[in-house]
Amino acid sequence: MLNVSAASFFTYLARQVDTSNLFGIKYFIFYFVVISCSYIAGALLPIVDPVIGNVVGNVLVIVAYFILLAGLISRQGQLGNRRTWALMSIFISTYIAIEVASHAIDIGPSNSVVSRTSTLLMIMGVVLWGYRFVVIDKSNVLFGEKILKLSLIIHFFAGLLTLTLAYVVVDPLLYLIVIMIILCFNTILMTGSLMSLILSDEIQKNYALSTRDSLTNLYNRGYFFERLETLIEHQNRHDRTLSIVIMDLDNFKTINDRFGHVFGDAMLTSFSKVLSGNSRDSDIIARFGGEEFVAALPDTDYDAALIWAQRILNQTNEIQVSNNEYLGVSIGISTLKTGDVAQNRAEKLLDEADKNLYKAKDAGRNRIL
Repeated sequence: MLNVSAASFFTYLARQVDTSNLFGIKYFIFYFVVISCSYIAGALLPIVDPVIGNVVGNVLVIVAYFILLAGLISRQGQLGNRRTWALMSIFISTYIAIEVASHAIDIGPSNSVVSRTSTLLMIMGVVLWGYRFVVIDKSNVLFGEKILKLSLIIHFFAGLLTLTLAYVVVDPLLYLIVIMIILCFNTILMTGSLMSLILSDEIQKNYALSTRDSLTNLYNRGYFFERLETLIEHQNRHDRTLSIVIMDLDNFKTINDRFGHVFGDAMLTSFSKVLSGNSRDSDIIARFGGEEFVAALPDTDYDAALIWAQRILNQTNEIQVSNNEYLGVSIGISTLKTGDVAQNRAEKLLDEADKNLYKAKDAGRNRIL
């Protein structure tokens, strides 16, 4: 019943959460549904052949854990889990072969122990395999990822405990009671850990959206200021350089008035692609507002920033506005003064770059100062 309830809960959750940027919750729905089916197969043991009932029930449990594994791999953005399903086929074929062999050589009472051992070892193997697919970004481990990792570790040791009990506990009823307690605990734990993972992903997605400009997908002004102070502090502490580049598209209001705002938005998007195409992972590129953009380039002195800005200028001048007209951009640069902590403040650097930007505009636009 716990697994049916969990499957129902995740089915409801899938309708409430925008899963466009999340892993497929459907995998977790299938995980609990398949495990529920395995328990139903176990409940039918008294009225079906015990061998068939055991094999079907245990195969379903192994499949359920492979479905969970496939969900975690899907969350990593890796499509086409052929390797996962191929190995699942090997695992299940191996299990069935062990089960059939144990009956064929008439092991007798130990038959159930052989079945439990092979099933649990395979489940534990899949759990350990899935452990490495939980965390996406090792530099930023989410709360939900921590909880799910803990859950998988507990599942692994619960498997060890169950395996030990299969050999130690002689009374079938006592064994069944203990196993049911372990299974209930595991179900509750897995439900909670998967839920926390979904919530962590949703929070992370919403935070990422809040830091981005909706039109250009560059960082927004608020996030730029948030990162810049930290970046300047880091560069000062390690006596490393940093350049700020402010860019303003020339005569953009005129372009908007002549061609309309939709066309103007297309120009902004084209320019943002130029910036993105020339940025490193460490660079912070943001839309400052309207047609103004800013870049923070760590470990970049003035000469290197000038080369970068010239590349931006050249590529911007290739964006066609009309038949014989191309987009222009004025650029101002400021560079962190190594060792001069008093001058190395965000407002100082931005003000200097902004003044250079307006000097570029006064000097005739479409140039760098």
